[in-house]
Amino acid sequence: EVSPSSNVHTGAASSWEAHPLEVLRQTGFAVTVNTDNRLMSATSMSQELARCATAFGWDDRVIGELAHTALDAAFCDDVVRAAVRARLDAILNES
Repeated sequence: EVSPSSNVHTGAASSWEAHPLEVLRQTGFAVTVNTDNRLMSATSMSQELARCATAFGWDDRVIGELAHTALDAAFCDDVVRAAVRARLDAILNES
């Protein structure tokens, strides 16, 4: 779970482009994106993903992969996971 805006704001990463998120993703780590503290970083999930798309060249396919990774790691039962996966897949198949 990575919060790039927060990492840049706190200096853990010197810039969006220097953030290791894409390297981690490319090398097979199960990464997810989060907002950490939305108020302090003045961000939302939509903004965080849009910034990732710009910084790392992500398209809807990559964002969908990250959404699936997050769902696989979510603390929910299999019934909820299956329902959310069905909705997620329907949305991803629309684009």
